[in-house]
Amino acid sequence: MSKDLHYLIDNLTNLDEFWTINYYLRTMKKAPHGGVFHITIPNAFLIHYPFAAWSFIACYDEKTPFFMQKLIKQAIELYNECDDLDVNELMSYCFGDNDNWYTGYKLLQIKHEFKNEYSETGPALIWKIIENKMRFSDYFTISAQNAMLGLVLALSAKREIVIPNTESIVSHENLRNPHDKYGLTLIEKAEFMRQGFQINDAYYLYNIFVDTTIADPNAKMPLTFQIIKTDIPNGRLFMRCDNKLSVPASEIYSIATVDFQKFHGITLDFVSIDSIIKKQTIVHIHEQLLHKIAVIVKPDIENGNPFFHIEIEELWNPDTIKDNYVMAVFIHAKYFPKKNGFTHIDYSINQYETDTYIAKYRESVNKTMVPIDKYCDVHYKVWCVEAETISVQTWSKLVCATLDEPFREIFLETYKYAN
Repeated sequence: MSKDLHYLIDNLTNLDEFWTINYYLRTMKKAPHGGVFHITIPNAFLIHYPFAAWSFIACYDEKTPFFMQKLIKQAIELYNECDDLDVNELMSYCFGDNDNWYTGYKLLQIKHEFKNEYSETGPALIWKIIENKMRFSDYFTISAQNAMLGLVLALSAKREIVIPNTESIVSHENLRNPHDKYGLTLIEKAEFMRQGFQINDAYYLYNIFVDTTIADPNAKMPLTFQIIKTDIPNGRLFMRCDNKLSVPASEIYSIATVDFQKFHGITLDFVSIDSIIKKQTIVHIHEQLLHKIAVIVKPDIENGNPFFHIEIEELWNPDTIKDNYVMAVFIHAKYFPKKNGFTHIDYSINQYETDTYIAKYRESVNKTMVPIDKYCDVHYKVWCVEAETISVQTWSKLVCATLDEPFREIFLETYKYAN
């Protein structure tokens, strides 16, 4: 890599705005064809789920998306400092592989002398250049704006910045006011869409930890919010609203597409969950995958009324853990026996150092001094819904929609086991 290209990449990726845009692009995550995520490892959305530049650029209409305009302007300023930058080297870096050729097809302009020959077969020309290691700059031109857009997308796809934990997110967040001590804002009127939601004239992406899986091909919003809107119409919904993930409603850029796969989750309709609240701790394991679910039940009193905290946490098989931290799905709810229902359900991410998390999984408190219900190192709340009464059936739907795919089956088995 030449000195100028190295300078450009190094300075670009060190901009605070690059961190923000990299985070925005990853939060915009597009589900595979079918609109259903299949998560099989911990920390998937934050660290391991790939950003596919082709899915982003497929919606490009020759106008830089609003949320990227500030960064592209900064990038062009850096680009103009690189007097000796080889444009062909830049094009090759951005578009010269099987993952990013389509970005090149959308952003590059065929030179006038080749338009008649390749105007209808632009992709074929790009493939020819890649396969034969030819010079992009012999056949294409590119504006500074498109060059920097291509570079930002390539750097994000190549994971030049990795967001390792929730502290990194919190340090960059700019939360909507007013918000509570957990960072959640009451959402009184909102229009829910596939990748985000609109409040008045502002559009917010859903938090990166929200699984935006849809329930059916005609769904207009993720399954989680479809359940809340349909089953708890009079509830109070609180959500994490990061202004860094917000644009004016007139500037929405969405990569959601029409999908045709149906969500195959588990819906439970309990007549009673008395068998659950009789036990303080239930741990159940998937016999093949060796993942576990921990259900912790704690009695409490609110305004003289007895109730139970029911906490559900994912415990991933340690063999699937690849990182220094584990961010586990945690669902907490308040169950009131007199109502035979819930008044509060919230979804959070519990972050642990990997050694601590594995010790929880092992359930060897005499050896590790770490109990199964050990509190996390960082508790990061994502959403909460409250109502006078939320049925057990709705609770079970929300739990199922929120858990990562391998844990839905364990969820069902856990309650068979409890009975």
